[in-house]
Amino acid sequence: MIAVMGDVTVGDTQLSPPTEEKSSKRRSPSALAPAERVTTSSAPAAASPGAEPGDHRDAEALLALAMAMSSSLDPRTVVNTILDEGARLVGADRATLSSWKDGQLTIEASVGGREGVTWIGRRFDSPWLSEQPLVREALTRRTVVTGGAMDTMRASPEFREALSLVRHTASVPILQGGEVTGLLVFSRYRDPAFHEDERTSLSTLGSIAGIALRNATTHQAATDAVRNLDAAQRTKSELLDIAVHELRSPLTVIQGYAALLDGGDLGPLGEPATRAVRVIATKAREAQEIATSLLTVARLESNELQIERTRIQLQALLEAVRERMVPHLDLTGATLTLDCPDELEVAADAALATRVMDNLVNNALIYSDPPAAVTISARRTAAGIEIRVSDRGSGVSEADRERIFERFVRGAGAERAAGTGLGLYVSRECARRMGGDLVLERSRPGEGSTFLLCLPAV
Repeated sequence: MIAVMGDVTVGDTQLSPPTEEKSSKRRSPSALAPAERVTTSSAPAAASPGAEPGDHRDAEALLALAMAMSSSLDPRTVVNTILDEGARLVGADRATLSSWKDGQLTIEASVGGREGVTWIGRRFDSPWLSEQPLVREALTRRTVVTGGAMDTMRASPEFREALSLVRHTASVPILQGGEVTGLLVFSRYRDPAFHEDERTSLSTLGSIAGIALRNATTHQAATDAVRNLDAAQRTKSELLDIAVHELRSPLTVIQGYAALLDGGDLGPLGEPATRAVRVIATKAREAQEIATSLLTVARLESNELQIERTRIQLQALLEAVRERMVPHLDLTGATLTLDCPDELEVAADAALATRVMDNLVNNALIYSDPPAAVTISARRTAAGIEIRVSDRGSGVSEADRERIFERFVRGAGAERAAGTGLGLYVSRECARRMGGDLVLERSRPGEGSTFLLCLPAV
């Protein structure tokens, strides 16, 4: 099925009908020089000595037309080229392209006419056309059929005036995979008629047009699919953004009141109530972290995550990460060792880099049997700054090495702590948006893991 092409204007070009002077000088295709028949940027060369001039010129003209058709994948541009340049090639006053599907022939575009009638992209259901004897024969036999005028009395009113001028026609089926998908009809308003020796050129023209249309419509379908997917993705991200914002507001209130209760600002609490309030505060923080991760995912997927690269003193950033882990270290007896030269600096977004490091260290502590032993080391290389987070935890299986970086995927040992499986996905995406990367460098089940974060150096 040939796609409907849209408005009269194709790209920035307004199609123009042949002038009266051109129409009065129509000659048989074999008498036309290639440059007269195909207006492309590279006109075919003159016939070489010893060759049949007409055959040679026809072959070169068809090659030039094939190159012109293949120069664009925009369906409207391709149709414009097929009709306008095809008409010039075969010495026709009008060219019409129709699609054929489910036994229905539908006019998609037509170019030509002495009265200045030039249009493209309007679609007309036209059962009268498929009932024309010459057209029916071309569709049935799947071959070029030449003959005289069409029956104007059976035509739609808007076509009768144009068809009344026609004296000779050539109906050219367009085949894809051996099946008829469309029809080209070339019309001449005066002699000479289409001759048998032109059938080969017309048939080749139909084959070239079929390939060009298939490529263009396939490209258009792929483009539309991507556009629809992008639109759906944007809608999903926007809804997620709204939902997360609505979720964070009550969570902030819960955390605030939990802090007031725990601090005794709203009156004394017994021991059981104090423990319950602290559980509420912990779970509210976890929910807040999940909401933040979801919001980051939405902004990543909609390309709306703002990156603000600054010059960051790496040791200070890692020391701040360690300070935030002190309550966990004290509670579980874990150790966190830093090995970072003072002079190392990275070019990164401070908030995102901090978030990536917090996530890596948290994972290392959570997925290790107590007392956990985690090491952060950093060094400069020719490619930038390498930061490694190593642990002696449960490790990652070979099958999960890449899966753990996907959304909502959690590796072995996930039962140790609550989570959404977004941490590593967000961390890798953030690293890449900052011009770096995050990979699992080494891991064996039961022997721990080493994650490698690469960031640009200053």
